[in-house]
Amino acid sequence: MKLESYYRADFEEEFNTLHERTINECKEKGQEDGRRNTPVIETNFQTPFEKGIISKYQSYVEAISSKGGQFLQEVYDKEVFPIEQELVMLNKNPDYIKSKIEEERRELERKLQQANENHQDDLKVIENEPSWIESKNKFSEAKQRFKEVTEKINRQELHISMPKWLYLVIIFSIGVSELPINYQVFVSFRETPLLTLIMSCILVISLPLLAHFAGKFLRQFKENPTYVWLLVLILFGITAISYYTAVLRKMYLSKKAGPTLEELNNDFWTFFTISLIIFLVGGLASYLVHDPSIEFTHVSKAFNVEKKKYAIKSSEKYEIEKKERQRYNIEIKQYQVEFAESRKRIENLLENLRSQLAESKTKHDKALEYFIGFEQRVNASCKEAINKYRDTNLTYRNNHKQPRYWENDIQDLELRIKSYRELSPNPKSNG
Repeated sequence: MKLESYYRADFEEEFNTLHERTINECKEKGQEDGRRNTPVIETNFQTPFEKGIISKYQSYVEAISSKGGQFLQEVYDKEVFPIEQELVMLNKNPDYIKSKIEEERRELERKLQQANENHQDDLKVIENEPSWIESKNKFSEAKQRFKEVTEKINRQELHISMPKWLYLVIIFSIGVSELPINYQVFVSFRETPLLTLIMSCILVISLPLLAHFAGKFLRQFKENPTYVWLLVLILFGITAISYYTAVLRKMYLSKKAGPTLEELNNDFWTFFTISLIIFLVGGLASYLVHDPSIEFTHVSKAFNVEKKKYAIKSSEKYEIEKKERQRYNIEIKQYQVEFAESRKRIENLLENLRSQLAESKTKHDKALEYFIGFEQRVNASCKEAINKYRDTNLTYRNNHKQPRYWENDIQDLELRIKSYRELSPNPKSNG
């Protein structure tokens, strides 16, 4: 409860209004009684009017005592007395502060243990995430298979003598270089341009593919004997295709340029040889770009694929775990800061209680001083009102003589708050 609620507001404003109204009443009553020369000079007792004024101000003193006493008692009961009791308890139990610190320490350990358990549970959830488990198992299987094969063939690197990009450039160049020549040859069939282009493209695609498989079968025939027969078929096929296309080119040139077929025999063998050379270039490139081991090629490729997937998953898992560890560290730090603050507060408990007690006592004594002053003000205002009545009365008397009882001092009101005592070590006198 704030002391300001008892003054600087309705409480004092109410009294000021009451006093102002009473002063005016005393003036009017003084004029009225003065013109009638009452009370008479022989009166030796206080008149009912003055008693009424005293009663009015006394009732306000009672109001101050009621509210002021309530406030003072509340300050004592809710602030002063609990602190005094706690100080008594601390004096009787000197180990209380140590026990409270130890209690806070145990609470900190409990919180840290609970936080660690939650943290470990969260890490287990991350570790057992289905997609991560699947990726780890696949990578482990691919790694184990890779290890078994490398131990069997006694090497861990693919024996490839040409980069894949260069191989693709060579194969693509072979196909592109064949397209215009083949297109001109198939024009002699007098088909539509689209069908002529399709036939040319079939040959353009077939030659690089045959060269690719020929090189692959030659490189890997030791692990798969079937590749030998396939290679023989490819060589037979490419020889037949080269021979047939050379014949077609020879016929095309004969019709277009005019020489006889016999005159174009050299051109025939040139075209045939070029086709075989182009095939051999493609086959050699394919041979250099493949590893001798079929099994190791597949295992190495599968291992590298799973390794990349595993690396991506590991990175994602690491980021999630990193965030979880950051959250855990922040939580731990927060608990430690709270413990440090609690420990400091407990260590300074005695000093803080004494400071709070001094503040509460000062609050109590300031309120007491104010209420005592307010009572004295009401007492002085009461006398002011009575004197205003008497002065006005005397002014309007035609005999200018005052009643006998006016010679006595005006009695003080019965002040209640002054019976209270200050709580500070060096109280002021209230007498």
